[in-house]
Amino acid sequence: GRVAQAPVPASARPCAAIASARAAEAEREGRHADALQHLRVVADGGGEFTLKDRYVFSVSCKQVFSAARERWRAAEALGTAGAGTAEQAELRRMQAREQLLEACCVAICISEGQLRVTSSVEGQVFYLKSMADYLRYKALWAQDAAKHIAKCKSRDCYAEAMASARGNIPSSHPLRVGLLLNYAVCMYDLFADIGEAIAIAEGALVDARAAPARPCEAAYIEVAPLVAALSENVREWKLVLASQQA
Repeated sequence: GRVAQAPVPASARPCAAIASARAAEAEREGRHADALQHLRVVADGGGEFTLKDRYVFSVSCKQVFSAARERWRAAEALGTAGAGTAEQAELRRMQAREQLLEACCVAICISEGQLRVTSSVEGQVFYLKSMADYLRYKALWAQDAAKHIAKCKSRDCYAEAMASARGNIPSSHPLRVGLLLNYAVCMYDLFADIGEAIAIAEGALVDARAAPARPCEAAYIEVAPLVAALSENVREWKLVLASQQA
């Protein structure tokens, strides 16, 4: 089981507060890699992220990963277009892959550290989902044994997150719906288990629609596209399954 860490020394708190403020400023200015570096100062000090820190962390991870993925696509396009030698094209792809893997590793490392110090079930689910998401992305770009390890750990983190969410987080909560959306995608993309992917997605839809209406309009706006994505995935996956069984 997880062991509770000792409280953060008082002398470390001002440094963490400054780093947190700098992370928020960097995120506002679009310097997402810098924001993550500042958040690592907070995390390395053993402190628990505030809700604001968690928001900055989530946004910055997504932006850093998206930028690395765009560099990969650019490298692929240049290689396809025949720009430069074959060796140069392969070097660009290798560099882009390393940047993608590094972005994943930063997100996984910070999430793992925060998982040890978070004081709420919602925080636990959030960081398990974050670990699962970036392990899933890592599995898409890693090779050989590292690929297998990443995809299995991703599945396990999704399952653990769902076990924690069940009974503690409402079935129509955006975090829970998003968790199940990505869990289903994991089973489809990484394990080619269409039946399990459909079962997870359909279960999420049934639970979300059966839950009492949430009074918060902002929450509805956040969860609506997730429900739409689940529905679309189920439709597409059933078509794939039918074609395989034909």
